[in-house]
Amino acid sequence: MTVQHYDAIFVGQGLTSLAAAAVLAKNGKSVLLLDGDAAAAQNSPNDTFKFSLGPCLYFGYEKWGAMEGFFSKLAYPIPSLQKKGFSFQKVTPMVQVVLPKHRISLHTDEESYFDELAREFAPLSQNLKTLFGQISREAAFYYPQVGQFPQVEIEGVADRINEWKKAIDYAAALQQHQKGTAIEFLHPHSLSSDVFEYLNLIFMWAYHKPLESGSTFELLQLFYSLQKGAVCFPEGYPTLVSFFHHLIKVCGGTILKGKVSAISDPQNLRIKGIALADGSKVSSAHIVVAQPSEKKRVDFYFTLPKHLIPEPMKDTVLMTWGQDLPKNVEDLLVIRMNPVTEESQSSKERLMVVSVLLQSENALSETTQEYLKNRILERLYWVIPFSESEMKVVENPQKTEAAARPFLLRSECVGTSKEVMKGVLTYLQPKAYKNVYLVDSEETAFIAWGAPFLAGHRLSGIIEKSA
Repeated sequence: MTVQHYDAIFVGQGLTSLAAAAVLAKNGKSVLLLDGDAAAAQNSPNDTFKFSLGPCLYFGYEKWGAMEGFFSKLAYPIPSLQKKGFSFQKVTPMVQVVLPKHRISLHTDEESYFDELAREFAPLSQNLKTLFGQISREAAFYYPQVGQFPQVEIEGVADRINEWKKAIDYAAALQQHQKGTAIEFLHPHSLSSDVFEYLNLIFMWAYHKPLESGSTFELLQLFYSLQKGAVCFPEGYPTLVSFFHHLIKVCGGTILKGKVSAISDPQNLRIKGIALADGSKVSSAHIVVAQPSEKKRVDFYFTLPKHLIPEPMKDTVLMTWGQDLPKNVEDLLVIRMNPVTEESQSSKERLMVVSVLLQSENALSETTQEYLKNRILERLYWVIPFSESEMKVVENPQKTEAAARPFLLRSECVGTSKEVMKGVLTYLQPKAYKNVYLVDSEETAFIAWGAPFLAGHRLSGIIEKSA
């Protein structure tokens, strides 16, 4: 049987892998994207809940940011991007954090955001001002590297040496901040427990893990990027994915759907080939696998009359479970309502999806899901007065299905991969398979960063150089 060979094969999809595939295809390389048998990020019960699919996108979406720079490198005109739903305008994050004694809205304007924090945490206003001043100063050092493409071509030996020194300094500082913990960074500022609870909710929303497990760099990236604003795509993540699929095809790449399985070659420490669903086989010197999140998110769907939505309530609300945290879940509820710009004029209801983060990938029993749904309703009645008789549950027949793994290799690599960092690009290199790159998939994230576009560009360069 003839084995079709490609310069690079991409299994699954995330912003980094899609960006790398697009760049390689644009540069004339033969590229194959395998969707595998991965399920979508969330299986909403019907098309009206498409807004719940995928993340809002932060960091690098302003003028000359990572997203615009990436597409400029592809020579893709900005007006064409805008027709596809892309926007480079700063968008205020419509996010609110609700605590027992505090209701705090996020702001892209640093001064407005600090005023909001100072109002709620008045005794600590000076501490918070010092903290966010330090975040701005330290994050500003990373931003030209993490959030932007260079707009000027480097010329001459002196410029190249200068840029090389900057890259060395940046890499050393980045490693230091990735090793340092967020808690260590916050400790000198003497914050109160309710401030830590507030920061923890935002951190959990962004990274699907508690603040105590986060790094200094993640903390800097999070709060600096919130001030840069966000981009929301119509119908969420699928809009971005379909655009990249179109771009890859236009540039000569191939996209196939269906289950795949790996055929390894232990003697040479490589994946020798990949068997496709139709029985054919493909091979490549470079295989990029987009990994799904380790943690699982479960969504519950509701509708509510518009007139019951409290005026200060934003499109996204972060809150705790209150007392008696259910077992095996993180202490975070993410309430999202459909954007007003996407709803019909005649609609009298707002759509609502409430997300629960599990502490492991274990599937929930129907009894457990029913218990969580009832507990969620209790919290919704608390945060939205007079809603008890009007809140309607929208059943999701697919909610018990576990997300399918896109590649059989994933389970073989757990605990046997080393982390490789090249600038903004971080990936895992399996010790058993030297031609495989494991990158993150953002499909289950609430938010994503513009930096993966830059990371995808770097990854394509690594692949091209080692070809």
